[in-house]
Amino acid sequence: MDIESLIFLISFVLKISGSIMKNYSLVGKRKNLTTTLGFLISLLLLNSGCTDNNTRTTKEYRLKNGLKLIVQPDRRSPVVINQIWYKVGSVYEPSGITGISHFLEHLMFKGTKNLKEGEFSKIVASGGGNENAFTSFDYTGYYQKWGKQNLETSLRLEAERMTNLLFSDESVEKERQVVLEERTLRVDDSPKGMAYEKLRQLAYSGTTYGSSIIGSIKDISSISIKDLKNWYSRYYHPNNATIVIVGDVDPDTTFALVKKYFDAIPSAQQTSFSSKINITNRPTQSDHTIVTDKAKTPYLIMGYMVPGLVQQKSDEGVAEWEPYALDVLATILDGYQGARLESNIIRSKGLATTASASYSMTRLIPSLFTLSATPKDGIDIVDLRDGLIDEIEKIKQTPPDQVELGKVIAQTLANSIFQKDSVAYQGIILGSLDAAGLDWRLNDGYFEKIKQITPDNVSYVAKKYFDKDFLTTVMLKPKGT
Repeated sequence: MDIESLIFLISFVLKISGSIMKNYSLVGKRKNLTTTLGFLISLLLLNSGCTDNNTRTTKEYRLKNGLKLIVQPDRRSPVVINQIWYKVGSVYEPSGITGISHFLEHLMFKGTKNLKEGEFSKIVASGGGNENAFTSFDYTGYYQKWGKQNLETSLRLEAERMTNLLFSDESVEKERQVVLEERTLRVDDSPKGMAYEKLRQLAYSGTTYGSSIIGSIKDISSISIKDLKNWYSRYYHPNNATIVIVGDVDPDTTFALVKKYFDAIPSAQQTSFSSKINITNRPTQSDHTIVTDKAKTPYLIMGYMVPGLVQQKSDEGVAEWEPYALDVLATILDGYQGARLESNIIRSKGLATTASASYSMTRLIPSLFTLSATPKDGIDIVDLRDGLIDEIEKIKQTPPDQVELGKVIAQTLANSIFQKDSVAYQGIILGSLDAAGLDWRLNDGYFEKIKQITPDNVSYVAKKYFDKDFLTTVMLKPKGT
C-alpha cells in the first residue's frame, strides 16, 4: 500500500471517529473507537509492504505449449497454494449438455492412468493439505493448499489429470447421481435457488446463459461418456489453462518445476468464447412470481443487466470508468455497516429484515447487478420492490456526497488489506481476472480506479443502466399467502 492511501484511511477514520465522539460521549464508545483505530493503524503498517520479507513481486511465465504460469511470492508462512484454472464454465455450454463443466469437475477426482480412484485425494491428505475444486459461469478451477515442500507433488498430480483422466461407466453413473442430488439440494428444494435460476433464465432469455451452473435435470440425466470425453479433450489442455501459485516460493524455481511436469504435454486447438449478448442492445426484461410450499418466507430478487471490464474492452459505448462506478454503487448500497439498504430499507422504512446488493465486474458476459431482500412481516413484497427501486432513483437524482464516497474508499482499502492475508484469495483474484481474458495486473490499479470515481459518475451509471425496461424481477411467495 502506498503512503498516500495509508494517510487517507487513517485520516478518514479519525474524521469519522471524531464525528461520532461529538455525538456520543459514552466512555465505552470512545474506548472501542480508540482500540479499533489502533488496530487499524497496526494492520495498515503490517500490510503496507514496508518490510523486505513481505514484498510481493508477481511474475508471469508461459511454456511453449501455451500454458501460463503466474507466481506471487508471500513468505509470511511456509505454505503454498497451487491453483489451475481452465477457461470453461457454464456459459460455454450449448443446450442439451448444460452442467457438463460441473459434471466433469466431479470426475476429475476419479482415477487416471497412473492414479487409482481416490489416490489423488489421499496423497494430498497424507501431506497435511486440503484440496477442492470450483465451477463457475466462466471457468473451472482446482487447488491444493499445503506446506511449500509439497508444491512439486501438486504439479505432478495436476499434470497427470490434465492428460490421463479415465472414464468408466461406473464412475460416471455414480457421479451423475451425486450431481442430481446436489441439484435437488441447491435448486429444486431451495426456494432461493429456484428464484436465482429463474432470474437468470429471464434475464438471459434466448441464450443458454440462463441455465444454472449445475445444469438442468434433463441434461444431467442424459450427458453421455462420449460428451464428457469430448468436453475434456476440448478444454483441458495447456493452452486453455493457467496455473496460479501463491506462497513461500521462488518464482524462477517454481517455473522450472512447472516446465518439468507440463512442458511435454501437447497443446490443442484453442476454443475462444464470444458473448451472444451485447450490453448496448440488451433485451428488455420481465417479472415472474414463484409460489411454492417449500418457501417459508417471501423473498425478492431484482437484476439489471450491466457491463463489466470485459464488455468495456469490446464495446465503445462503455467508458473505461463505468465498471468501477458500478462497483462503487454496489458498495454505497450494501458495502459497509450503515450503507443505504441497511439504513433506509431495513431501519428507517422497516420494509425488510435483510437487503443486499451484488455486482461482479469480471464476467465474460454482461453481469447482473442484483438487489435482493426479505420483506418484514406484514410488508407486501411489491411495496418492498418499489422501495428498492426508489433507492436507485434517489441516486439518479442526487449523487452521493464526498463523505459517502469516502466510506466506500475506506471500505475498499480495508477489504484489499484483509484479502492479502489469504494466499487462497490472492490466487483467486489473479486467476479469475486471467480466466476472463483480462490482465491480472488490473488488480494492482483497482484501488486507484475506485478513488477516481466521482459522485456524478455514480449517478451517471445509475441513469444509464438502471432502467425499468431492463429490470428483471422474481418474487418468491410461500404457498397459501
